[in-house]
Amino acid sequence: MKMMVIADDFTGSNDTGVQLAKKGARTEVMLSASQKPSRRADVLVINTESR
Repeated sequence: MKMMVIADDFTGSNDTGVQLAKKGARTEVMLSASQKPSRRADVLVINTESR
């Protein structure tokens, strides 16, 4: 993993993930911090639902 993004809602996490994937990053969006990430992702986006 090269980068981690903490997003405050579902829409923001997915939008960020899509934009980074368009640039060629292997992106994984997690719906909660309790999920186990894969080792293949360049970018990990975590949705905190904190809004």
